[in-house]
Amino acid sequence: MEKVLNKADVIMALRKEGYERIIAIGDGANDAPMLALADISIAYGGVHPPAQAAKKVASHIIHEGEALCKMLRAL
Repeated sequence: MEKVLNKADVIMALRKEGYERIIAIGDGANDAPMLALADISIAYGGVHPPAQAAKKVASHIIHEGEALCKMLRAL
């Protein structure tokens, strides 16, 4: 059986390692806990609209790949 990755745990582990600025990108409801813990969180709807739970906790919502790339370069 495969182990399901808890993405929020990854954010917390990065914090423990000393990372001060964490950017997270997700589109599903399962990404919401990760997005809630990130410093900058992006609900990305490139393939389909992001889940409501992701949009609720995200600091940004982006629907186009070009706009996402432009934002990431600016950060």
